[in-house]
Amino acid sequence: MSEVIKVYDLPAIERYAKAIQEFSKNVESASEETERQFNTKTGNNSDEAVALTAFFERLNSLQNQVFHTFPKYISHFSGSISHLDRKSGS
Repeated sequence: MSEVIKVYDLPAIERYAKAIQEFSKNVESASEETERQFNTKTGNNSDEAVALTAFFERLNSLQNQVFHTFPKYISHFSGSISHLDRKSGS
């Protein structure tokens, strides 16, 4: 089954892709100013120390997703969108 999608405003798609790319750059720039690496020096294995260490590990993992993985996905998405106008000529 072949589906046909008609696009009537290719320049708008290119502007959309550029806006997404700019957003990605802004997120990346803001993350460089915002990101912090959290760690703890508890020195013991008390329940509180284990819980605090687990919390910091999770916080660092979330930061990695928000500040590094997410901007890469956005950038990839904008690249995919910008290729739509090139594919339409084929």
